[in-house]
Amino acid sequence: MKLCIACEQSFGTVSWVCPRCGFAQTKRKGIISFISDTKNEQEELVPLEEFAVFEERHFWFKRRSQLIIWFLKKYFPLRYNFLEIGCGSGYVSRIIEKELSIPEQYGTDISLTRLDFCRTRTKSVQLFQADAQGLPFVDEFDVIGIFDVLEHVDDDRQVLIQAHQALKKRSGAGVIITVPQHPSLFSQHDVMSGHVRRYTRNEITGKIRHAGFRIERVTSFVSFVLPVLFISRIFNKKSKAMDIRREFQINRFLNFLFSQVAAIEFLLIRFGINFPFGSSLLIIAKNKSSLKKKVKEKIFLERN
Repeated sequence: MKLCIACEQSFGTVSWVCPRCGFAQTKRKGIISFISDTKNEQEELVPLEEFAVFEERHFWFKRRSQLIIWFLKKYFPLRYNFLEIGCGSGYVSRIIEKELSIPEQYGTDISLTRLDFCRTRTKSVQLFQADAQGLPFVDEFDVIGIFDVLEHVDDDRQVLIQAHQALKKRSGAGVIITVPQHPSLFSQHDVMSGHVRRYTRNEITGKIRHAGFRIERVTSFVSFVLPVLFISRIFNKKSKAMDIRREFQINRFLNFLFSQVAAIEFLLIRFGINFPFGSSLLIIAKNKSSLKKKVKEKIFLERN
């Protein structure tokens, strides 16, 4: 259901006009917006067109999207609709749209510039400008994806609470989340990327549980090349004059090598291995209530 950001009335009409208070959402560049202050639009450190080239070439983006697709297929076989919170440039949205048959796919981002660019990379994804800490949905989505977004937000707990509110309370509905791991890796690159933090496993899973979810699975990824990343961050940690492009402009041979190593890691994850260490974490979580409901459904089926 939709949620009016003016009076907090939930409603199920096709229109975004609130039946209680009559509040209607504005459109900016043809995209429905829930952001009242447009002055906070930040300038991109790397132009989106240039960043999109990095995404297409860099092994990390490729292997992360491969993991996301596999986990979505395995843990969420019933995907009637899907919301990506913080869809950014649209890289993941485009891949999900291409690889999965989802009747309704949505994306939100606080940046209208990124949404406008995302629209050029996708065909049928419905886009909204919204703050992840105040989503205009309640009991609406089967699956929600939050891919490397929480580390950018001061109040990450509120984002998770909002995601839980927007998620359907049916059995099987849930979230798939990726975040950067290991606070000891925090460097100038994180600062320039707008990261507030990097996570420990206990920190992120604790916050997810506090928001009302139960954890289904947690694994690190990009694990085998973690020593290389540690060494790189040690050299760059004290650097104040860092070009963020250097993080993505990887040597072609190394990019190929790391991609092959990450492919082996992906196979091991598919076989059920959960890595304890890696540059990033992937978490699958579902409603706490869905487990109880699933037991009741099983008992009902057995009795009938």
